[in-house]
Amino acid sequence: RRMTAIFLNENKFSTWRDLGALTAIGLLELKVQRIPLTEGDRSVASAMLLRQILIALMPTLLRLNASEVTSKERTSAERYFLSIAANENSSIVKALAEACDVKEHTMRLLKLHGEVVSGDVTEEAQAARASIQNALVEVRLRPIGIAIVDQPEQVKKVPHTMTITELKKLSAVLFKKVPLDRIRLILADPALPFGLPFDDEGRELGFYGVGDGAEIRVDDLADEKGEKKIAADVAATLTTTGPP
Repeated sequence: RRMTAIFLNENKFSTWRDLGALTAIGLLELKVQRIPLTEGDRSVASAMLLRQILIALMPTLLRLNASEVTSKERTSAERYFLSIAANENSSIVKALAEACDVKEHTMRLLKLHGEVVSGDVTEEAQAARASIQNALVEVRLRPIGIAIVDQPEQVKKVPHTMTITELKKLSAVLFKKVPLDRIRLILADPALPFGLPFDDEGRELGFYGVGDGAEIRVDDLADEKGEKKIAADVAATLTTTGPP
């Protein structure tokens, strides 16, 4: 059987060379977040730049960090890679070449897109420009809290740079029965039965890999507190009176 998915979150990838080896695997899905390459004091790239490079070098990839790779995003990423591959002094290309065949990738992309002219700008700036077309993502907000579970889902287009705090405020407006301080947001993920909680409210949606079609569950913290209180009351009763 062929390997089609790898989940490498919180691994110790710290260089482009480390990631280059992954491009030889014909993956359909990859998760590679919260790694030294993009996080911490010694990070050398942004998560956005990493996404652009991986998409360009992995033609079979359908989902990256729980976010669908759209044809529009792939085209932007591939054209962006061609622009930096033309720069002999690119530190990214040099490091990748130590672990993968950059020339082969470049030839493949040239057949698809032809020559791409790059301006005299930084690689980070080029990546930002390449991804600007994908700045908005369509998400589905599904209420699961007891007070709002009967309300219809809401589909919204939001910036991928929106923070979790901002999305919570939007959810509070859409689902008024749950106040802002009780809202908890969870990203639905097939690999995680209970989803991925958005615990860091200062992070942007892009950090969590939120892309077009993502389902975000809107929960009510009061439900969890209520369940704990009921359990505590039952335990206290059993302690006092003994089991029935």
